[in-house]
Amino acid sequence: MDTPRLFFMHIPKTAGSSVRRMLESAPATRGRCCWLAGSDPAVDGPTLPCLETALVTGGHVRWDDAAALPGGWSIVTVLRDPLDRLLSLYSFQKMRIALGAPSDASPKLRRELAERSFADLANDPASRFFRFTLPTQTLYLGGAPRGFIPVSGAALDDVAIAPVHARACSRLEELRWLGVTDTLDRDLETLASTVGWPALGPAPRSNPTAPEHRLRAADLSPDLHSALRARLAPDYDLLGKAREIAAARHAASR
Repeated sequence: MDTPRLFFMHIPKTAGSSVRRMLESAPATRGRCCWLAGSDPAVDGPTLPCLETALVTGGHVRWDDAAALPGGWSIVTVLRDPLDRLLSLYSFQKMRIALGAPSDASPKLRRELAERSFADLANDPASRFFRFTLPTQTLYLGGAPRGFIPVSGAALDDVAIAPVHARACSRLEELRWLGVTDTLDRDLETLASTVGWPALGPAPRSNPTAPEHRLRAADLSPDLHSALRARLAPDYDLLGKAREIAAARHAASR
């Protein structure tokens, strides 16, 4: 079986770094991974000669931009519980700011994270952080363009998100491989079987956020927890469908 060219659509805080390490260590692709630094392959791609011979590429890139990259790439991705993903993202950025470590957050976002609570930011549509509380995984798979979500302000209403969510759900079946974080080791077995690789083994587990800096769902008030679950409803629906597809593909691969 010919090794396919895989584009890993790395949605932030979905165990993507672990998946990247697995892809880099696979015998069939070792030395032939070429990662994009930014979110626009049309900008990054021409500056990366390694893409010509790469078997794996990817980055924090949405579906439409990934699909437009020349070279016959098959898109793969991993999804995660939406609220866990959001809290992980917040906790990681908050920890880096507390420790004075470099952060890719904008100066305004860094100030918000340093001075305001999670609840305050998550309830304020005018904050820079508020956009991270929207259904990011749906927006990645649904192909929502850059600028679809304003830098601050305005939650997405049901009318705006509905066509994006419908596209995201239909594209789950188009993915060459689909993983879910809570069944990642099983799903990596499916990946190896699907593309004809030797078994990949369990994914490396590491959490870059120290335990004392982690905000957990149990720490949220019931009202905030309910509000975020409702705001993230498209992602929860997407995750439910992803779990069914991943389980069916694993069963079929055995």
